[in-house]
Amino acid sequence: MINQFVDFLFPRFCASCEHQLIEAENVLCTYCIHNLAIYPEELQKSAFESTFYGRVNYKFAKTLFYFQKGTSAQQLIHNLKYRGQKYIGNFVGQWMAQLLLSQKASYDFDCIVPVPLHPQRMRQRGYNQIAGFGQVISEKLNLNYVDDVLYRQSNSASQVFKNRLARIEMIEGGFYLKNIEKLANKHVVLVDDLITTGSTIESCYLALNRIKNLKLSILTICLAR
Repeated sequence: MINQFVDFLFPRFCASCEHQLIEAENVLCTYCIHNLAIYPEELQKSAFESTFYGRVNYKFAKTLFYFQKGTSAQQLIHNLKYRGQKYIGNFVGQWMAQLLLSQKASYDFDCIVPVPLHPQRMRQRGYNQIAGFGQVISEKLNLNYVDDVLYRQSNSASQVFKNRLARIEMIEGGFYLKNIEKLANKHVVLVDDLITTGSTIESCYLALNRIKNLKLSILTICLAR
């Protein structure tokens, strides 16, 4: 009864379709939860391998949703990145952490590293959209969250629907490192919101690969293939 009264005074809205949530719903309405294209576990291994074959040497990779125009997943990413709905990152971070913990595998991760924003875009947006996702995972899995080693050095336009060659030209050499001793001999989990062609992860890998004995794994909210 109290929750219903609070919802009446301070209505909550779905992070995807923006319809008002009912008492039992949280962040997403029931319709949008069912409309999310959960990426099948049995297809993820081949999808990541085809994305990064010959480009990125990684130990483990996992995603939550299949990214496609017009889906709840696309709207979720849009609202997280461009509409200030940072709580979405926490929500999907909880989702990912619960999946990893439920599988009861030994991942041997040491720390979480977010794909960084350029300082100019950080000033404009006020936050890195992937920070909440990474921080929640680090807390739930008892890992360090390290955001002061990998930096972006060149700003670029939104790359969601650019082809791979155009993206590589745009972001090649776009990352640099500080405090590299923090990641030496570590198993690093690189987190991002969306992987399309894989060019951003590839550029991060080329930078991180200069660090001694670093192992890389990848977690992303959405994968677009």
